[in-house]
Amino acid sequence: MTSDLPRSTTGRCTRSPFLTYHSLHITYTLTIWYSKDMELAAKVTAKGQVTIPVAVRRALDLNVGDEVIFEVDTEVGEPHAQIRKAADFMALAGSVPVPDEWVGADWPTLRAAAWVQQAEHQLNPNS
Repeated sequence: MTSDLPRSTTGRCTRSPFLTYHSLHITYTLTIWYSKDMELAAKVTAKGQVTIPVAVRRALDLNVGDEVIFEVDTEVGEPHAQIRKAADFMALAGSVPVPDEWVGADWPTLRAAAWVQQAEHQLNPNS
């Protein structure tokens, strides 16, 4: 398996009368960008996991359970990724008014009504 990430390697060989033990330690570096004022590095583990530095977590107001989005740009210059906090759609609950006839309706009823409304619009787009 190969990777395009920059890496450094260290290795050692231990010999005994019964076996030869080889170990190789590979460290990949992922640069996480927050803004032009902050550039921090984090290591990618063998499982592909990254610990987000405390300064980045604070700057993005990341808490346990929050989701992040990695935006990868391979078209301009050297390939790089930006990280941002994913929108919390549950925080938007109640921000859009619900028509009175839909208040308290269950999801299948709402979905069926939306399909009917969309079909009527497709049949008669001017109404």
